Parts: sequence; structure tokens; C-alpha cells
Amino acid sequence: MAGVQVGSLPCSSPVTRIDFETADATDDIRISHQDGARFFVSAKRRAGLDKPTKDTVAGWGAQASTLEAGDRLVLAAAETTGT
Repeated sequence: MAGVQVGSLPCSSPVTRIDFETADATDDIRISHQDGARFFVSAKRRAGLDKPTKDTVAGWGAQASTLEAGDRLVLAAAETTGT
């Protein structure tokens, strides 16, 4: 995916690096872009109003002070529920 613009994601800059299981608070996937923007992805099989999703949101709060212009916090889920 290096050098590729990713579909409809809100960044027009090509991807330069993808890291998995990082030391970041949002640690599943970090996607780095040529313009310096980073997407921190929390990957879940299922996301709803449950403890794992609430823990993810709390992690975003812990990470907020480290974000730079263009960075995004992303929740990727195969299935979303209202509960």
C-alpha cells in the first residue's frame, strides 16, 4: 500500500507506512501518510455501547494530547451494534 491513497479516508496524501500492534494508546494499527498525518486504528470484530468500545474511547482521551495536525483516531469494526 506504500504510495497509495486510501479510498474515502479523509487524507489525500499517500500511505508511507503501516505498523501493527504499536506502543501507541490506540495500538492496533498506525497508518502513516506522506504529509505526516497518522491514522491510529482500533480494530474490533464488534463495536457497540459495551466495555471494549468504552475502553477504546478512554484510550483516545489518553492519546489526545499527543495528536498532531492531520492525525485521526479511527474505530474499525466488522459489526456495529446499538447496545
